[in-house]
Amino acid sequence: MLNTIGLKILIIQKFKSGSFEYHKLKSTKENIKKMLIGTKIAASKTIKREKIIPLT
Repeated sequence: MLNTIGLKILIIQKFKSGSFEYHKLKSTKENIKKMLIGTKIAASKTIKREKIIPLT
């Protein structure tokens, strides 16, 4: 009886840490996406600026 309870607690703890790791991974993926989108926007803005500067 005691062994199964201990095992269940271990499984729950493992599952909790696993889901936490998954959420961390998911959030980092989303952050990377946001960063990539941000850099794309920044890059397009700088390109536009570079195109405007030679004309003036």
